[in-house]
Amino acid sequence: MSDPSAAHRGVELRAAPLIALKARVDELKLSRKLRAKTSADGGHQSRQRGRSTDYQESRAYQPGDDVRMIDWRLSARQPRLYTKVYAVERERPVLLVLDFSDSMLFGTQRTLKSIAAAEATAALAWAAIARGDRVGALVMPDLATLKPSAGPRSVLRLIDQMVSAHRVALASPKALDWHAQMLELKRLVRPGCEIYLLTDGAGLKPAHEAMISALTQRASLHIVRLVDTLELSAPAPGSYQFSSHSGPFRLDLSGAIARQAFSQTLCEVREEVDAVLKRIKARTTELKTRDPVIETLAMQLR
Repeated sequence: MSDPSAAHRGVELRAAPLIALKARVDELKLSRKLRAKTSADGGHQSRQRGRSTDYQESRAYQPGDDVRMIDWRLSARQPRLYTKVYAVERERPVLLVLDFSDSMLFGTQRTLKSIAAAEATAALAWAAIARGDRVGALVMPDLATLKPSAGPRSVLRLIDQMVSAHRVALASPKALDWHAQMLELKRLVRPGCEIYLLTDGAGLKPAHEAMISALTQRASLHIVRLVDTLELSAPAPGSYQFSSHSGPFRLDLSGAIARQAFSQTLCEVREEVDAVLKRIKARTTELKTRDPVIETLAMQLR
């Protein structure tokens, strides 16, 4: 953080604010229109016989159909029986994949990227539970997993896991091994599930594209990309002090040459990640550390 006097403000992940996001779940209504690219389980609605009020159509009666679902009005006008078909909503697994690697432990405005990601994860989890889905998680880089389950307790378990994992990440930062993480994610993904990947994309290379693209063949993938303002453009000329796991350090951007080199590095890193995300063709939302999480997600996830 650039403000060393604020020792813990915006750096320590606490459970209470994440739990409090439940009260704002109505502001973040996840779409039911997302469909995984699979014939096995394509979304929230399935054509099954049931007593839902969401009537879909009537089709020719087949042996084994529930006789209570016979469309007697239509059958009376036809030479054969017809059965009413309803859309029965089912729980859909929502898998939240959260990046707590070393590059995410950075922030110059409001909070760290890792904490903004945790806030977004909690908000998405509360919204998914309110929608009637099951919520599971993968917390990177330590491959901590939570099996998808329903109800508020599943979100509370996720929050506990995030708080614990973030504390460990701050004490011992690690780089992200994308190959290992995607192998674990592949193991967890089931056809028809919905994946939210919350990361800054640091270290994402063309070599990882095939593994991530393969996920989109089995599930709906939405990437929430975390960004700090300093990563978008160089600040005003000056000398800036930061604190890190290894201690305080100073970044001198007083001179034109230093600022040009800094800006060039930012541009190259961002363009590399942009190119990979574009080729993956996943839905992507950008979340800046300074932005209000609920409002940003609500606007971009419509």
